Amino acid sequence: MKKFLACLLALPLTLAACGAQTAQPEPTQPPELTTEATAESGETTSAEDTAQLGITGQVRPCSTEVETATGLYTLHELFNEAANKDVYCVVKTNIDTAVQEKVASITLDGGYYGMAVWNDAVDLYLQENTTEGERPSLRYTIDTAIGDVEEQQLDGAFAPTWYDDAAIYQENRANLWVESLTRLDRTTGELTLQNLPGQIYTVWGAVDGRWLLVRINSSAPVPDPTSEEDAFNATWQNSTAEIVLYDPANGEMEKLYESSTTDEGYDYCGQRDGSLYFLHYMAKEDGTDGFYPATVDKLENGTMTPVFTLPFNSSNVSPMQQQDELRWITQLNEKGETSIQIFDLADGQTYTRAVEWDKVEGWNAGYPEKLLANDKILVSNGTYVNVYGIDRKAYAVMDCAAYLAGSTDYTPVAMYTGE
Repeated sequence: MKKFLACLLALPLTLAACGAQTAQPEPTQPPELTTEATAESGETTSAEDTAQLGITGQVRPCSTEVETATGLYTLHELFNEAANKDVYCVVKTNIDTAVQEKVASITLDGGYYGMAVWNDAVDLYLQENTTEGERPSLRYTIDTAIGDVEEQQLDGAFAPTWYDDAAIYQENRANLWVESLTRLDRTTGELTLQNLPGQIYTVWGAVDGRWLLVRINSSAPVPDPTSEEDAFNATWQNSTAEIVLYDPANGEMEKLYESSTTDEGYDYCGQRDGSLYFLHYMAKEDGTDGFYPATVDKLENGTMTPVFTLPFNSSNVSPMQQQDELRWITQLNEKGETSIQIFDLADGQTYTRAVEWDKVEGWNAGYPEKLLANDKILVSNGTYVNVYGIDRKAYAVMDCAAYLAGSTDYTPVAMYTGE
């Protein structure tokens, strides 16, 4: 049973690359709560008369690489040896011209927390190391159209993982559970708290204005797995993992699906044409420790239906979104000749693409990096050398149809070097 717990705890990490790349800090303390918290066992309590603020528009993960209608925004971290400080450059890639250019640059001794982008507006969250030993969070509001940068010091640490049209959200985790979300209003800068139902392990994003969550349903509160191992095992084995939708505005929760906490697991891939898709993890058939992604399942009316069986017994699986809709499920095959297996939800077909390893030793070309607007794809394309003489991955663009057909007629991107 504990072997699967490790698997369950690892599942959110497959999508965590979309969020902050540093360890989560202590949660920001908001000014006040707007609803009562729910019971630890996950039983929903009634909301107060004053509702929490709901979700506004599309929810997206904070990331170092975000596509908008105006281009692809990427955060480049460089190091200025003379100043002994990090340089954080927000770079915009014009897909039509295949050219990168710097739109903003911030120099400080610190670390990265998160980035959110709305068309030409960027919010960048960094942590500063000070001589006093404090590590304040800084919010940089960037208007990339004119290059304007405004700095705001936040009261406490803030490491956002999600954002919608109106706000940015930090997950506040204690032990196994995400207990709440700290909401930062992008216009006013006001911090408030969105409570979540009890025993929420994972926030997967949102669907139609409601948070998509994984909730552990148990007859009693789940004990701490470290200090109460035996009690935890007994409770966990008799619990279920629920996929739920939660509306923060009214506190209502809808269960979509229920599965075992010990024999299988699911990881959210994305939404397409109103349906939700998941990777279905199963125990290894040879009886060895661990789990592997076996199928891509479609969730409808409380039923998981397999739509694609993954060809390899490996965990190198990546869902790829296009314009906020799931488009591809890719899997890397490293046995023999390296190749990418691509399941295209747009036509239900499977494609195989070779990966070239002869560009630069240790680097590749033709690996799918990001699906773009106008049915284009960003792929790896060897390396380039930045201003500090360090090799970095280079990119190229091409049409998706040509890529799936096996073409290598890439258009190289003129990469920003840091000069």
